Amino acid sequence: MTDREHRKFPRLQAAILWRRADAGTASPGRAADISVGGARLFADDPHSPGQHLDLEVFMPDGAGIKCQVEVVWAEPLPIGSPARFEIGVKFSRLGAADQARIATLLEKR
Repeated sequence: MTDREHRKFPRLQAAILWRRADAGTASPGRAADISVGGARLFADDPHSPGQHLDLEVFMPDGAGIKCQVEVVWAEPLPIGSPARFEIGVKFSRLGAADQARIATLLEKR
């Protein structure tokens, strides 16, 4: 990952899983660095900046969050990485209760 220290929000370093909301029973992928503003995802499918995705994110406290994100950046990862791509997303639609749930997890870190 490139240096992204221009972040506006603190990030939670914890085991977080995600999947596309339209994927049904697809196996979740890993996520990292989640904040009230967005997250870093690991994916095997390529995604393009500006692309919108409907996601289901599974937080460390067991809560599931449904949201819409916009891909901000995407970079290929080397062989042996947890996925083929690393993707930075920002939340474009996130309910107030879910945003508060993320904020509460950040306060506990």
